[in-house]
Amino acid sequence: MIETALLAVTGEAVALVSLTLDYGASLQPGDAVTLEASIERATRTLIFAHGRVLRADGALALTGSAVLRRLEVSGAA
Repeated sequence: MIETALLAVTGEAVALVSLTLDYGASLQPGDAVTLEASIERATRTLIFAHGRVLRADGALALTGSAVLRRLEVSGAA
């Protein structure tokens, strides 16, 4: 779930280079969650994204950081 959000937040064609997950409060099947994802930094070829999953009570269930490689790089180096 968080991997999909981190890929989607870029709004462009990307490939996952690295994904780091840190787990917090436990989740049970069917629990309502809030998913947040944002871009921390972007270069010509890489995008650094961060996301988190919050339980309905606000407890942090998971954080994720990803490095994504842009598949279509425009412009000359």
